[in-house]
Amino acid sequence: MSFCLGEHVDFQLRSQGERDLNELYHIEGFKEYVLEQIVTDEFITNEVRKDVARGNHLFSIVWLLLADYFENREFAFRNSPVSGPDFDNKASHKTLSRWSYTLWATEGKGNPDKTDEIVTFCGKVATISICPPNTTTGLQRPSSVTTVMKSFYSQNGESSSFPSSQVFHTPTGLRAADPEAAQSLNPFQRIGRLDVGHIVFRLQGDEYEAVGIETIEQTKEMTLDRVYALALPGDEQTLHIHGYLVDTNAPGHTLRQTIDMLRKIPGSRRLGVLSHCKEMWPMFKKFDSQCINQRLNWELFGQYKSPDGKSPRFKGSVSFRDQLKTEKALSRPTGVAIDCVARGFSLTAHHPNRLPDGYELPTLGLVDGYLLIQDVGMQRG
Repeated sequence: MSFCLGEHVDFQLRSQGERDLNELYHIEGFKEYVLEQIVTDEFITNEVRKDVARGNHLFSIVWLLLADYFENREFAFRNSPVSGPDFDNKASHKTLSRWSYTLWATEGKGNPDKTDEIVTFCGKVATISICPPNTTTGLQRPSSVTTVMKSFYSQNGESSSFPSSQVFHTPTGLRAADPEAAQSLNPFQRIGRLDVGHIVFRLQGDEYEAVGIETIEQTKEMTLDRVYALALPGDEQTLHIHGYLVDTNAPGHTLRQTIDMLRKIPGSRRLGVLSHCKEMWPMFKKFDSQCINQRLNWELFGQYKSPDGKSPRFKGSVSFRDQLKTEKALSRPTGVAIDCVARGFSLTAHHPNRLPDGYELPTLGLVDGYLLIQDVGMQRG
C-alpha cells in the first residue's frame, strides 16, 4: 500500500508538471518546512477535519506517509504508517498525535461523541493525550505490549541474571540462551545459541575483558516481574548490562545496516548478491529481474538507476531457476561454519596402570575453537 500511494503521488505530480518526491526531497529546507506545516492549527482544522467529517482516511494517510518519507525515506514506503514496535519514533506518530489533540481541543473537548469520533479517526495509540486517566493512579498511559519470558539465566554462578532472549556479543557473532526467542524479537539478525565455552565481553574500566562461559544455569527465583525493550538513537545499538556487552533488539537499526551495505555494492553485482539469499528466491521466480533491479535502486537511492551508472547483465535465454541451479552447484559450501562447530572427544589412557585408583580421564569438547573439559570452558593462555 505504501509503495502504491507513493507512486500515485509521484504520478500526480509529474502529470501536473511539478517536481516529484525525489526532487522535492533534495530541496534544502523543504523537508523541515513540510513537517512543520502539517502540524499547524490551520492545516489541521482546514484540511484534516474534512477527512474526519467524510470518514475518509485517504488524504490523511498520504500526508502521514509523506511525513515519514521526508523524515526518513529509507523506510517510509516499506511499511504503512500503522501501530507497531517502531511507530512511536516515526514522524507519522508525532503528526497524528498532534492532529488528535488539536481536533479534540477545538471540537471534542466536553463533547463525548465528538471525542469518540476523533479517537476512531486517529486511533487509540495516537490519542493517549485525550484518553481518560487511570482511576487508581491518575496517570494516562497506553496499553502495554508484552511478551511472556519463559525463563531467566545466570552464568558462571553469578547472582545477576538475564532474560533468555538477551543477545550477547561474542567473537563469533550475536548469541542468546534462547536464540528462537531472541530471533522473534529481532527478525533481521542472525542469532546463535549461547553455550558453555563461548566468550563474552565484560567492561572493566576502559577496556573489555574476555570472559569464558563455564556454566549457564536457569534462575530458580526471580524478583523482577518484567523487563523492558530498549532502542537507542543513532547507529550504535550496544549497551552494558551487569557490565556485559549486549545488543538491543532493534529491527530498524539492523535494517539500516543492511541498506548501507547494499549501497556499497556496485550496481552490476547488487542483484547477483541478493540472488544467493534463499529468502529472495520466491521473489526472483515471480518477478522479472529488471523490474526487481529498478525497484531495489528506487528503495536504496530514490531513483530507478544505480548512481554509479552500472547495471547487471540480464540473461534472457536462461531462466532464473536454471541460474539458481548453476549458482547453487558452484557456491555449495565444502565445510561447516565455525559458529556451528561443536565436537566431543573421549580420552583413552595409554598406560592405565599409571592412573590413580578410580580416576577416569575427562571428556573433551570443542566449541568455536575453545576447549571444554568436563563441559567447563578453558581460557586460552
